[in-house]
Amino acid sequence: MKIGIIGGGNIGSEVYRQAVSNAWDVKFVMKIDGVYKNLEEKIDGLENSKKYLENLDIAFLAIPTCDDGTIASNYMKYLVEKGIPVVTCEKGALSKDFTKFEPFIEKGMIGYSATVGGGTRMLKYAEKQVGPDTKTIHANFNGTTNYCLDNIPKRRCSKKVFEETRDLGYAEPEAKTGLEIMNKESAGDVPMKGAIFFNFTIGRLIKEYVSAREFSAKRLENDDFKRLIKEASNRRYIFSIMKKGYEIKEDDIIGGFKYQMYDYFISAGFKKINSDKSYESMKVPGVYNSLAILDGKDQRTYGVYNLQGPGAGAEPTVSSMMKDGKDIISHQGKSF
Repeated sequence: MKIGIIGGGNIGSEVYRQAVSNAWDVKFVMKIDGVYKNLEEKIDGLENSKKYLENLDIAFLAIPTCDDGTIASNYMKYLVEKGIPVVTCEKGALSKDFTKFEPFIEKGMIGYSATVGGGTRMLKYAEKQVGPDTKTIHANFNGTTNYCLDNIPKRRCSKKVFEETRDLGYAEPEAKTGLEIMNKESAGDVPMKGAIFFNFTIGRLIKEYVSAREFSAKRLENDDFKRLIKEASNRRYIFSIMKKGYEIKEDDIIGGFKYQMYDYFISAGFKKINSDKSYESMKVPGVYNSLAILDGKDQRTYGVYNLQGPGAGAEPTVSSMMKDGKDIISHQGKSF
């Protein structure tokens, strides 16, 4: 099997390492400055990159979201229209162009599990569990903010927690301060993941979809940030989908956004864990992510489905991408 890797950062490098360990035939790694035979040996410039995309069995897209996902969207469109499957962890393309790619998703040509929930494979789980009887969904799918809020109460200095978050590679490189880290994740990352999550679950159920551009997330100001640090032990950034008649009264949220799609109310923000019993499973350690799906034909007969697992970090994210790659190839009747 001929494999191409687009992206040579933390995720792309880990894709290469795991692919090599699986004895997969990696044809190239495409970095920002050219095409590489491996992680170090440059063989061509980007001006000739398209010829390397022509003769692949599957491509792994491991680039950060740039230009609102347009770059990733262009790569994906080019590949799938040529019949080349793509496994992606990039969030911008599917969060703004879901309807463009849905026909290829239906054909099993796009691996998307790593776009939301890292190594938890949260989307695959939610697709099976969410149905007409689903009344409420809560998700904590930003491992970076969870790591910070989990560790701040354990340390005397929140600044060191944010420094550690950057050193471990959980934060975006351009985010330098604690406020920048939290805003980058809460106002940038979560709206994209939220749109993807909604579209793969409720959206496909009701045949109506949202774009991340429709979520106007409030950025934290200094006073919000100070309050968040003070209340870290009782706050998590929670994304919720609630069916009409099952809404939770949410009066005390820091940051976030609200949106309505027909009978479904979407909300997100740094919510108080102790403000509602259904939030309890959202308090998980470190970079873990969590999901709670509540079903029931009336308010007394809920079925509760919970999922937890590692979110942020290269290894769990890439492990999910590798699983997607194997599934796609297997469904095509091929083998690595």
